[in-house]
Amino acid sequence: MKYKLYLLLLSVLLLQCQNPLQDVEIQISTDILHYTTLVQVEDGNGNPVSNLTVAITGQDADQIYNLAGTKTFLLQSGVLGLGVHPRSDPEEGMPVMFNIELSGTGFLTQNIPMTIHKGQLQQVIKTDVLNIREAPAGIAVATPTAPLQGGATAEEVTLETAPQNQATEVTKITMPAATQFQDAGGNTLAGGQLGAVIAHVDPSKESALRIFPGGGLISNNVQTPTGNTAGTFIPAGLVNIDMSVGGVAVKHFSQPITVGIQIDPSFTNMNTGGIVKAGDELSIYSYETGAANWKYEGNGTVEMIDGKPTVAFETTHLTWFMVGNFVSSCPSYQSLTLTGTWLTAGIKYPMVVEAMVAGKVVASVNADISVSENTVRMNNLPEQGVSIRVKNENGEILAMRAITGSCSSVNTITLSRPSVINKKVTMQLHVRCPNNVATIGVLPTFYLYYRLAKPTADVSGYKLLGVVEKGFISTTALTPGTVGYDFKAVWGDQVKYAHNKIVAADNTATVGDGEGELIGEIDPANNLQMLQEKCKEFGL
Repeated sequence: MKYKLYLLLLSVLLLQCQNPLQDVEIQISTDILHYTTLVQVEDGNGNPVSNLTVAITGQDADQIYNLAGTKTFLLQSGVLGLGVHPRSDPEEGMPVMFNIELSGTGFLTQNIPMTIHKGQLQQVIKTDVLNIREAPAGIAVATPTAPLQGGATAEEVTLETAPQNQATEVTKITMPAATQFQDAGGNTLAGGQLGAVIAHVDPSKESALRIFPGGGLISNNVQTPTGNTAGTFIPAGLVNIDMSVGGVAVKHFSQPITVGIQIDPSFTNMNTGGIVKAGDELSIYSYETGAANWKYEGNGTVEMIDGKPTVAFETTHLTWFMVGNFVSSCPSYQSLTLTGTWLTAGIKYPMVVEAMVAGKVVASVNADISVSENTVRMNNLPEQGVSIRVKNENGEILAMRAITGSCSSVNTITLSRPSVINKKVTMQLHVRCPNNVATIGVLPTFYLYYRLAKPTADVSGYKLLGVVEKGFISTTALTPGTVGYDFKAVWGDQVKYAHNKIVAADNTATVGDGEGELIGEIDPANNLQMLQEKCKEFGL
């Protein structure tokens, strides 16, 4: 099978060659999978997460495969590769839609709705899951308990978070006496103790907002008073509340409880255009993780309690709760064309494209652009009030401008010249079967990440270099000749690393058994045998 040959080539390349990008000839055979998505999963602190269970659900789940063409979905070094079966490629007005559910012990379950439109051939998205024991800055996690009598509260019970971990506001939950607890089926739970996990999120901290439910502030599945729609959340306050009795999750209460969320005092209320104040009204929405949908719960009035702006409301169920503003979004994607007089034909430039509303990043896309491939599509952006910020691989801001026009319009974003532009680095791999003179055209396509060299035990900090197409990539993101880099290649369901490699300006190599060719350092005899067997299968 070609898959094994490609895997051999990837292993040989990254384990042996000093210039790891040298013609990295690997492949997610793009002849088979036309639409692929790479999902980077981190913990909010920049660390990749792998010990999670992955479930693909939703409308088109049956048409989603891993990049090796099977239905086994695993996180490898914090990376999940997905592809659409070619018989179900998206068409105009008929996108592919599914959900990615990530769950694991010690983590809050994250359920990410995915929509792939026609033309979105290769996507790289990033999502974060909350490790309740190692929350990122701006999230305060409390795990209080309370005694029960006959499975109910004997008196009024108060549970709350504390100002900690750079979250200066708190959430307070008040349950009246005689409150009983019910599971998802409405059955009353029995037990002598109530356990809770309360995660209060400070939305003014970018690190905290990374774990926003659904994977981002934009959702295409929001139940509003006027019907189901797409929209964008601008949170002033956010909390997730989980409870259990006797080891069974609590979903409902026999009577309303009160949730009081202290909100960001610097929040700009889009309803008034000013800083939030007592008497303002903000929307309250809840998120049902299992269904990956938001639901309007009502409006809440801002009160000053203990000197803090607070929104308190009653509820009979548990979930995520968001207090803030909600604005309608475009029903589909919006196209952005990135241009710059300094861009050079044939070179790929890794960029981060961010959509911002009211000072918050509501959507982010990793893209490698070139002169000929310079269109970025962002799904369900707000209909108005959106600014686009573009940063290069060093985090330097190259553009910041408001977008205009209708949802279907194309906006052109002009990129300013970066302060530093490295020399061009090209990478190309060839393959030669034993006993043959000519190389063969096993030309792979895969995702390639890089970072400045670090200890191998540290697996954080990788950034997208680009998509290596048919064994070739050209970039200015690397400094040739002097700087050591670590590389991570993602192909099929495999992730391969190369550490502390120095690249040349022109990196070309051939996998084979001849003089100066690559056959691997760890197990060259086995690698050669695999190469011989695969070449024989192909009649080469």
